Formats: sequence, C-alpha cells, structure tokens
Amino acid sequence: MLVKSYNKPLTLIGGGEFSQQIFSKCLRIAPTLIAVDSGLNHLDIKKSIPKWVIGDLDSAKKIEVWKKKGIKIKSIQEQETTDFEKCLYSFNAPYFLANAFLGKRIDHSLATISTIVKMRNKKVILLGKKDILFHIENSIELDLKKGIRLSLFPLKQAIPSAALGTNKESSIISLCFDTILYEKPSGRLNNPSLPSTNLNF
Repeated sequence: MLVKSYNKPLTLIGGGEFSQQIFSKCLRIAPTLIAVDSGLNHLDIKKSIPKWVIGDLDSAKKIEVWKKKGIKIKSIQEQETTDFEKCLYSFNAPYFLANAFLGKRIDHSLATISTIVKMRNKKVILLGKKDILFHIENSIELDLKKGIRLSLFPLKQAIPSAALGTNKESSIISLCFDTILYEKPSGRLNNPSLPSTNLNF
C-alpha cells in the first residue's frame, strides 16, 4: 500500500554495514531520510532525523524517543516481504539512495539484491562500504575513472555487450562481457582504461 509519493529522491538507511561518510554524501543529494527498521539504530538523534521509520519494527530501538522528535512511524506486520521491500512499495520517488542494506549477513544482502530486480520499476542504488550496486534493465552509459572495478552479474538470461570508448580497444574489452549466460551465471570483472562505458542488453 502506497504511503506517500515524493518528487525528489530519497535516502534510505538499513541495518547492514554502515559508512557515515557515504551516508553524509547521500543526504547532501537526497536530504529526505527514511529509516528502515533497524536502520534507525545507526542514526544520531542529535544529527539525523528521518521523516519516517518503516518496517515490522522488531529491531528498531528507542521508538518512543524518536516519536518525540516528530518522526512518523509506519508499522507493517505482514511477513511475506522484507522490510526493504515494504519500504519500496510504500514510497514513490524518482530514485532511492539505499545505505546499509549490504554486508553483515549474506542472506540479507541477497534478499536486498533480489528485491531491486523484483521491483525494478523502482530506481534504487545500493551503497555499501566498498561497492555500489544497481539493476540495469536495458542499457546504461557510465563515466568511470581509469582502473575502477566493474562487474556484471546476470540474474536472468542475458547476453550483454559492452563498448569502452571508440577506438580499437573497445572490440577487445567487449569480450569480457559477451559470454555471460544464465546457465552458468558468473561475474565478469574488468578495469576500464577508457572513461566512457556503454552497456546494452
């Protein structure tokens, strides 16, 4: 059930591995904050006040203290979905910057990744301590720094192609990606030497 629609991006915080530096950068881009259950426990009540806390609220601490700060509480007790999914189906926004939904427990991380594929109508960027992860539906162009790590992992049958730059190197680099098959899913890593990366599926 939709709770609220926003016309600007939202920052989300979950209960996984947390980076204050990344979180602060997200808030500069998307100041409206939503805490997803135990994500509330990462927050300093003197510094970061979310608009909402949402989930089944079995792990969030000091709810009554936060209530006094004026945050809105949305308790959803159905157990067919994760708290992250509850958040995504409850709010609309141009895109979501999702902090602390990766790391700690692998089952939680996998559930989160599954959710952004399942709910691919929502534009979500997952930000971990070391990785940024998002779902690509058809194509994307990336402006990458030289040597940055890039990995593709298929969650459905796909044979992607990649072109880096416009010179002869592009035909060689594309071979790193064009053999990914659903029957044998595997990541493909590469350190692009050219800044412009185009992916098509």
